[in-house]
Amino acid sequence: MDRNEVIEIIARGMDAREDDHCLSSAELATAALTALESAGLAIVPVEATSAMIAAGNISDPLGCDVDDGQIPEIYRAIYRAMISAAKE
Repeated sequence: MDRNEVIEIIARGMDAREDDHCLSSAELATAALTALESAGLAIVPVEATSAMIAAGNISDPLGCDVDDGQIPEIYRAIYRAMISAAKE
């Protein structure tokens, strides 16, 4: 999905609320997030958090240990590659 498609999804979510002319910024943001979620999309951090890595470690075929709070570089590299591919 390209950037323009995401923009269109957000715009449709906000347009759905356009009848209410007194929307706050928070209400517009909520409408945009709801539209993204309805389209099966989510906003995620550019860098993986420790909690994200720990959650992914449950079925880790690499067997990397993240219990000491250190995120193995291989996980960071994989996550960065996935985020980069999603931007295309």
